[in-house]
Amino acid sequence: MPNYVTPGQYVRHLRQVAGMEPLDLALSIDTVPPLPARSRVLLIEAVEADLVPLHAQDAAALAAIPWLALDRAELAAVIEGFDRLRGGAIRIIRAPTLAERRIADRNVVRAGAAQ
Repeated sequence: MPNYVTPGQYVRHLRQVAGMEPLDLALSIDTVPPLPARSRVLLIEAVEADLVPLHAQDAAALAAIPWLALDRAELAAVIEGFDRLRGGAIRIIRAPTLAERRIADRNVVRAGAAQ
């Protein structure tokens, strides 16, 4: 098993070894809030590019996909090594509430209409 520099490389490698596309992985997961398949593909691509961090609950969900064959302990070691390489962990401490998301969505729509 090769050494992985980033968590995204690890997930991408496992997906590719299984002969699957990002869409296959996207169709194997659910999200909260629910996202359409195309948005889930974009999320998978962002995870594989290490633009979106993987957390313990994400690893648990991915580990439940039999064809992905994700080893949670190995992923944890990759994440730990990546955090050390970056000089420290970056964590999301809170997700926006539904009300905050709706307000942000309205502001985006209003800003677009004003242009």
